[in-house]
Amino acid sequence: MSVNAVTPYRRDYSVSADVPKVVVPQKAAPAPDESTPGPTSAPTTGATPAPPPTNAPTAPPSPSPGPAPVPPDPAMSSPEEQKLDEEVRATLKDKPDELEAYEELLTTSTFAYPPGKTERIAMLEQIKNYPETKVIEGFGRLGDRAWFAQQSAEDQQRSAKMVAFNLSDTTPNANKVRENTMDRVLGSDDVKIDWRGIESETGTTYGEAGESGMWWWKEKYINLNSDLVPAGPGKIDAGDQDAVHVVANTLAHEINHTITPGGNEQSYSYFMDEYRAWYVGYKAENGEPPVAGR
Repeated sequence: MSVNAVTPYRRDYSVSADVPKVVVPQKAAPAPDESTPGPTSAPTTGATPAPPPTNAPTAPPSPSPGPAPVPPDPAMSSPEEQKLDEEVRATLKDKPDELEAYEELLTTSTFAYPPGKTERIAMLEQIKNYPETKVIEGFGRLGDRAWFAQQSAEDQQRSAKMVAFNLSDTTPNANKVRENTMDRVLGSDDVKIDWRGIESETGTTYGEAGESGMWWWKEKYINLNSDLVPAGPGKIDAGDQDAVHVVANTLAHEINHTITPGGNEQSYSYFMDEYRAWYVGYKAENGEPPVAGR
């Protein structure tokens, strides 16, 4: 057979007479599809590449990553909340346990969107005053109480003061009765706290149980005299005997009534219920039981 005949391949003896080199016939590269970019690799030797069309589209630019995802609104995005948060964190700087409790509080529904809720302003004000774990954890429970969310901003400040004063270990005559009272108040919505001005023709009325001071075994409302406990961001003044009496003594007294209703006013059980409530309230306020002659 002649070496010049057309075959699927040809033997090239120019390299070596002993080892033939197989050369595959080359095909011209097809013209690029105008809908896609042309080839980026160099054409095979021996082939003549077709010139790219003048109207060949360019490769689209890499997509822009776009703006960074917007994080959810922080728990405290109002200026007042941010300021209080900074002040609270400053007081908790060297208190890891208290700081952990505070961070946990910020995950509760009270501190969820939207910002500026008056109940958490009231809490932050008192955490700054009482940077203690029990107080902070107590506020987590306070935030779950429907009656607290329904109060005015001023009454929420009073309620936050009441909780902080009774749970703090640094208030005068701090004692277990106050903590037990808070367990009852914060444990469920079975007991509701309300603040209102209470007038009396016979002296000072610090508070009363029941919607109108009666039927308290059916409607477990405790009404505390708002005229005796100032609103605002400060603490309960330990020297303000009326305020301390309301949040410690009267609250414990009325809570005791909701646990053990006494019945008819002329009965022995009613007398014992009143004495028991008086005893509990006295101890909550003074840190010790009453003594004859004191």
